[in-house]
Amino acid sequence: MCVSVAGPRFSLCSKTVNYEDPNFNVALPIFSIHGNHDDPSGAGAYSTMDLLHSCSLLNYFGKIERVDQIVNYPILITKGDSKLALYGMGNVRDERLHRTFEMDGVKWSDWRERRGVWMRLLAATACFREQSILR
Repeated sequence: MCVSVAGPRFSLCSKTVNYEDPNFNVALPIFSIHGNHDDPSGAGAYSTMDLLHSCSLLNYFGKIERVDQIVNYPILITKGDSKLALYGMGNVRDERLHRTFEMDGVKWSDWRERRGVWMRLLAATACFREQSILR
């Protein structure tokens, strides 16, 4: 069961997870962030993930609206006694993300009002490339 707190989590076309929609039969819910090859662009800053999410094929979250002020809101999921706080951060260029962290521009949502122990998981992208310093 998804018990998310308030805040922007999903793409703009839907505010709920696909497996809780009575109009769809979802056996395995998929949560996805965008990588560096499918980042939002153009008018409206849409990506291929927005299209898949609007068709309820997956749950797209972690879209970064402003790279100088990033606020991460978790998706809170419970099943039985298990509690998961799933954070997501779509691709941001390394240099920009480093600068944003240095300027204290990355914030994590405070949701302490939820009782119990929550496992926290961050879905993030990484781009590994050979650097000249490693040679």
